[in-house]
Amino acid sequence: MRIIRFVATVAGAGLVLLAGSATAASATPTYPPPAPVLTVSANSIVAGGHVGITGSGFLPGSSASVTWTGSGALGVGGKAFGTAAGVLRMGAKSLTASAAGIVSSSITLTSEGDHTITLAGTAADGTPTSLSTVVTVSAATVAESLPHTGAPILLYTGGGLMLVLLGLLVVMVVRKRRRESAVAVPVAVAPPVQQPVAY
Repeated sequence: MRIIRFVATVAGAGLVLLAGSATAASATPTYPPPAPVLTVSANSIVAGGHVGITGSGFLPGSSASVTWTGSGALGVGGKAFGTAAGVLRMGAKSLTASAAGIVSSSITLTSEGDHTITLAGTAADGTPTSLSTVVTVSAATVAESLPHTGAPILLYTGGGLMLVLLGLLVVMVVRKRRRESAVAVPVAVAPPVQQPVAY
């Protein structure tokens, strides 16, 4: 009986040690950590469209930023005021990496041409990183760029004609009733007054 208890105790302790080592193995991070990756929802959009931006492999909880430039950011003559370079930053957003090291955002691009999107932050291994990609923005078609304006003219014209016809009908009914009432009511004729005849 003592041997069975001893074997059961040793087996139970072995299972506890195995479970603890498996948990420790699954909790240890992979080394080296994966390199940061930048993905966008589309590489080509129509002006005024949205682009989703996702970055992975960043240090959890670290700050990051997304910036974008493009032909719409050029100054007079293709140069920014006070600089020799021709491209200005069009916009920027501050982001924070999630516990899984992921950052995400969405931006709207309105000017035509190629736009460079850059995601900068701290990689999972603690080193600074900067990732870039290019998104091409094409002109919106006439149907997409112009909103529908004006009024439904046929609807208003039809409604106006109906009101005119209704008005004519009312006028005709009123005139008919007046004629009927003029015929139906006899006019009383006063008897002639006899003048006394002088003899």
